[in-house]
Amino acid sequence: MLVNYANKKHFTSELAINTVVLQKPIINSVNLKENFNDSSVTVNKKIANSCKTVLWFGNHGAAYGNFGMLNLLDIAEPLIKVSQEINFRLLVVSNNYKKYCKYIQPLPFSTDYMEWDLFSIYNNISQSDVVIIPNSQCAFSICKSANRAILSLSLGVPVVATRTPALEDLNECIIIDDWERGLKTYLSNQQLVDSDLKKAQSIISSSYSGEAVANRWSNLIEQITGG
Repeated sequence: MLVNYANKKHFTSELAINTVVLQKPIINSVNLKENFNDSSVTVNKKIANSCKTVLWFGNHGAAYGNFGMLNLLDIAEPLIKVSQEINFRLLVVSNNYKKYCKYIQPLPFSTDYMEWDLFSIYNNISQSDVVIIPNSQCAFSICKSANRAILSLSLGVPVVATRTPALEDLNECIIIDDWERGLKTYLSNQQLVDSDLKKAQSIISSSYSGEAVANRWSNLIEQITGG
């Protein structure tokens, strides 16, 4: 199936629907009344309509590993540099508004926060211009799956990420480790965005679609049972 990436904000990706997500994100429940009022998560529509959107989404983190929202601070410098050349807002979709206010909101560029939701996350992704996936590469984080990258690519959004074993299959269609160049490129070069998304579609269809996963399970069962 060919996807018109130029109009990605106006379609529902069949590839995304048929892509198997191998692990559910760990999202702890949040008491919205304790953490913030409804107005605090209303995205500034004027800003959203006039600039690019860089998206980070996921669980805010936990004490047992160096992962989550605070990994954004590891790439704060390239984000700041790019913000001086390209008008963008960083949209954080997560489950800890207080942490966002303390650590992310003070950064010297436009940011917004939205509460993570199982259904609205698809729109959050498809309406963004690039997804960023920083990883601390600690013992816990290095084992993370490629789910977020695959979901983003299947929804027609390019990805800049930290190199991890799970992302090796996607090396040809995402930008790895080079945060400043990656952000500048995907926020300003639509031709490269379209090219990388086309490569991603082929890789996802062959390796991560429902049919591809089913075939691998079938082959494994045949090997175990002797056919």
